[in-house]
Amino acid sequence: MVDKPADGQSNLAAGGYDKATLDVEGTFTAKSLGIEPQPIELRIFATDYYPDRKPVYTAPYTFYVLNAEQHAIWITEQLTKWQRQSLEVRDRELQLYEANKKLRDLSADELDRPETRQQLERQADAERVNGRRLANLTESGKELLRQAARNPEIGVGHLDKWAEMLQILTDIAANRMPSVADLLKTASQAPRIAASGLPAENRPSAGQVRAEGSGNGTKNTSVQKPAAHGAVPRIADTESSQEPPGSLDGSPPKNGKPSTPSLHLPVTTLVGKALPKPNAPNQPSQESVGEAVTAQRDLLAEFEKVADELNTVLANLEGSTLMKRLKAASRQQYAIGTKINDHIDVAFGAARYVPALDPDAAEIMNRRSPLYTTAAVAPPERTPIDGEVGETLAKLARQEDQGIQKISYIMDDLAAYFDRRRLVQFKSVLDDMRHQDVLGGLRQVTDDIPIKQGLAISQCEYWSDTLDRWAEDLVDPACNGACPGCRCKGCLPPSIVLEVLKVLEGEINLREETRVAEQAKPAENADKHHTEAARLSQVQQDLDGRIVAVVARIRELPDGESDFAKDIALLGQVSKSMKDSTAILAGSETGPPAIAAETEAIELLLKSKRINPNGGGGGGSNPGGGGTGTTQDTALALLGAGLNQHEVREHQSSEQSVGETGVVWPEEFRAGLDQYFSHLESRPN
Repeated sequence: MVDKPADGQSNLAAGGYDKATLDVEGTFTAKSLGIEPQPIELRIFATDYYPDRKPVYTAPYTFYVLNAEQHAIWITEQLTKWQRQSLEVRDRELQLYEANKKLRDLSADELDRPETRQQLERQADAERVNGRRLANLTESGKELLRQAARNPEIGVGHLDKWAEMLQILTDIAANRMPSVADLLKTASQAPRIAASGLPAENRPSAGQVRAEGSGNGTKNTSVQKPAAHGAVPRIADTESSQEPPGSLDGSPPKNGKPSTPSLHLPVTTLVGKALPKPNAPNQPSQESVGEAVTAQRDLLAEFEKVADELNTVLANLEGSTLMKRLKAASRQQYAIGTKINDHIDVAFGAARYVPALDPDAAEIMNRRSPLYTTAAVAPPERTPIDGEVGETLAKLARQEDQGIQKISYIMDDLAAYFDRRRLVQFKSVLDDMRHQDVLGGLRQVTDDIPIKQGLAISQCEYWSDTLDRWAEDLVDPACNGACPGCRCKGCLPPSIVLEVLKVLEGEINLREETRVAEQAKPAENADKHHTEAARLSQVQQDLDGRIVAVVARIRELPDGESDFAKDIALLGQVSKSMKDSTAILAGSETGPPAIAAETEAIELLLKSKRINPNGGGGGGSNPGGGGTGTTQDTALALLGAGLNQHEVREHQSSEQSVGETGVVWPEEFRAGLDQYFSHLESRPN
């Protein structure tokens, strides 16, 4: 049940009778609009200047406004799906690894077969496809991490560990999987043991070779005796040339699929210059496949470690989510008790009833007075409280009933979670909830609210304390997602970095809202624009206060003044820009001066979050050791980072496959033809 269903509209821009289209921007911020958690349908409409014409609406866009607890549950569900997809990538890599091990065990002759080389090429292509799949998965994981970073209910320790694992997966997808694919491709293109059935000098041939240096250098008019049974002869007709052979001599053979010698019609060949070709790989196939298998083994070891750590983070997040749900239920019980207490002076004693006696007491009273027995065993007489207080108590009773359903869901989730994780503390809490019959106790509170307000208050306080205790018992103190602190001397704690990132996002959103306010200024009256500018000024002041608090936290760190002097000075400049923006917005100015001050703060904050990206994912005999990277900054600072300097980028060449055999027209003719056909197509029918 939503207490305040959202309803309303806001002008984005003023049009004009002479305008056919409008290109405007809009923002939707539930917090700024005072919208509580609920589904929202949003539509954009335009009103024509033609008299009595109805507005034209777009299709509705559906948003789900969530509070912190609901958003944490959604994040956990999305992370669970993401984890399943990452395990699918790992399983596919394991399949490729097993196939590569079988290829490694083949002999040199078996690797030299055409079908084996084709299989190596297929393995290389499959490795690249799996690498691209992992790259896409890491991008979605980064976006999910950005969503989680907005929620203050999710511990920064969980976020930092999550960011570290994403860094490792990014390195695997961008560097290590392409390296394995390259090694397999090299193995498929390695020099053959016997590129043809026989060496060129031993194959039987007939014809004339007139070019010096291209063969025997003498005329050959006799058919040579076949060197071996089944050898395919060749017919040579090579003309002489006075041009130097150039780069043709000694050029490496063309890379490609091995071919079997065959006899064809004679073709006259002329020796000339040829374009240099890339060197063929000189590494034998067995060595390349062996290196690929070794690199893939280390890659999988790294992947396994990431999967284990991700499983731990997910378990802690799920446990933390259940804890937060119990905490929310505890706060709801306390709030209901507080609201009942606010009306206790009016409600206390207003509901009258005569309690029914038990059967034994009724029998005793029957011996004394049959009339009294009839009154004693009759249902209690309840007089409902009229007026506003009665409606408030009825509403609180309905809220209590809805809370019972939520706690029932929590108990079901606790049971399912224990079946999956087998953690002792979850079993203990679930058994205690069943033993104390929390659902039955809360149903009794629902019945007592209209008639026994004093008892209902005490019961609400009891269940509030009990639910809070159960929430505390769920989470291990070592896995509560607290900030891990500084990694080393001269490094900022992840919680401070995360706060700066949140302020940066808030400043970017504020700038967009400022643009929309300036855009809607002609369509709004002066008072409404002044109110909106004052609200934006207050938002800017709050962001400035958070920057000041960050500076104070940095100063409190050991040797903070000396180790982070540049960061403190930079954040001081950010605070100055924000103060300027606050003053400008307070004067109802939402135009370029305000945008300029906000942009200056954003640019400074972006500068403050650049870190050393020279970190590796590790591998070799110590997976997860970080490779040769030297960065000690928190992984959270890489949120939104752009270029990875160590990324192996694949440049796919594209060649024209059609239209190559026709006449190539000069450029000036082609331009004229294009213009002619454009005019021809634009003519009316």
